[in-house]
Amino acid sequence: MNRELLNPFRSDYPEAIENFLSEGHATTCAFNPRGTLLAVGCHDGAIVIWDFDTRTVARSLVAHTNPVSMLSWSRNGRRLLSSSIDRSLSLWDVLSGKVLNSFTFEAPVQSSQLHPRSTYALASVYMGGAVLIHLESGERHVLSTVTDSSAASSSSSLSASSASSSCSSSSSSTTTSSSTTTTAAASSSSSSSSSSSSCSSSSSSGSNTSCTASSSSSMDTTSDEQRPSSNARRVIEIRKGKRAMSVESATRSVANADEADGSEAVASKRKRISSRTSSSLRLSGNAQAPPEPTNLVAACFDKRGEHVYTGHPDGRLLMHDVRTHAVVREFSVYNSSPVRSLVLSRQGKHLLVNTTDKALRVYNLDTLEVEHEFKDRVSGLQWRWGTFSPDAEYVIAGSAQKAEHNIYVWSRAYGQLKVILEGPKEGILFLNWHPTRPVIASCSTSGVVYIWGSNQAENWSAYAPDFKELEENIMYKEREDEFDLIEEEVLKAKEEAQDIEVDVVTIDKDLGSDSSDDEDHLWFLPTIPQPDPPPMESAERELKYSSSASSS
Repeated sequence: MNRELLNPFRSDYPEAIENFLSEGHATTCAFNPRGTLLAVGCHDGAIVIWDFDTRTVARSLVAHTNPVSMLSWSRNGRRLLSSSIDRSLSLWDVLSGKVLNSFTFEAPVQSSQLHPRSTYALASVYMGGAVLIHLESGERHVLSTVTDSSAASSSSSLSASSASSSCSSSSSSTTTSSSTTTTAAASSSSSSSSSSSSCSSSSSSGSNTSCTASSSSSMDTTSDEQRPSSNARRVIEIRKGKRAMSVESATRSVANADEADGSEAVASKRKRISSRTSSSLRLSGNAQAPPEPTNLVAACFDKRGEHVYTGHPDGRLLMHDVRTHAVVREFSVYNSSPVRSLVLSRQGKHLLVNTTDKALRVYNLDTLEVEHEFKDRVSGLQWRWGTFSPDAEYVIAGSAQKAEHNIYVWSRAYGQLKVILEGPKEGILFLNWHPTRPVIASCSTSGVVYIWGSNQAENWSAYAPDFKELEENIMYKEREDEFDLIEEEVLKAKEEAQDIEVDVVTIDKDLGSDSSDDEDHLWFLPTIPQPDPPPMESAERELKYSSSASSS
């Protein structure tokens, strides 16, 4: 379409449903970088590629056995990456329709994305975190969820706990055995405290190790004879995800119950506390403990593919280096809400974070600050999916209500709600904005892909500069020289102007495209003619005609 003929005063966002695509039960969709092809993932695992200009099916790929969760196009439009709930990830050659490579995981793959400039892919695996895959060698790297600062703190806590345990073991050797009576327990606790203090004073004077914070009796794995009394002050941080808790209160409660419950009750309380906290504490020789598996980690590449952004259920946002796989930066979401999805703008300057606190937040990646927060203040809806417009001027989101197909459109710069696009009484599964036009494709729970567009007014004056549109009929006035003979010179000039060659083959570079001119692009798929059905034999034809005649 000629850009000069477009109306500059028309709306930059869609206004109503102009068409729909129905071929299989759609679950997700993705435009190619130019917007000429639309890939639709179906519930039965198939992938249907539509020619978006003619609205016809160009390819049908038999991909997976379960619903397709995400689709991602390559930069030149020749590769398509698909992920599915059947725990597989497939790379397709769009022109031939063949699978180039396939990967299998131990859990469903919730989302996937192709590297914008290299042969890498990113997959978010359920209970497996974000996985970086080299498509040629098949090498996989699970991106770490632990930063350098947390690793250093865990290393220091581990060294402190090992030093305190060695000190407590030395002090417990000088402690007398505890008796079953209350007075014996009290004397045992006093002797252990004195021995612990003597150990701390001796270690501080003769060595570099300090034993002022010794281990808790409920966290020790030694026998009952070697375990010190519970009155000894022993504080250990138990890190589980982001939270940290102290067992100082638990040990104090056990110490207070020594005189009331007797040794058997104390032992049972210690056993319960130990069983409750031992699963959270991991003491090993390595300074960095292995991260616990999370339910779902949202992940996406940056514009250049040099870093990966990951969002975690504990509200953290991490930026990883693709080459070293190390965590470069870390920042947290407001209120530590679990992250549902991450979407990067086409310019790579803004990050849209969808969280479970029913809010969409736009982060400026230069300052790591929230520019605007989008919520439905009236209904308090949870958002199914959100994304940017191609120029990042608008933010759209679909509500997670089952009986509503409403799309909210906000201005990213000012944070104002522009319009609410109301559709049929069906839920929304996925949204995708066209790369170059104000067009939105939305997948509904009924399996139909709705195409939202702006109302196009017919502008006939675009074809002829002197053409005028009339609201009502008027009387035509003939000019004096309208039917005069044209001079030969004027006629020659017009003929020469008509002989100018017009280039209808070269495709102008799209201003919104990120691809370079030296790449071999694939924007259109050639039509594959379907063979005609074989002609019926004469006997079959006569049988058909005779049966129709007898019935009549």
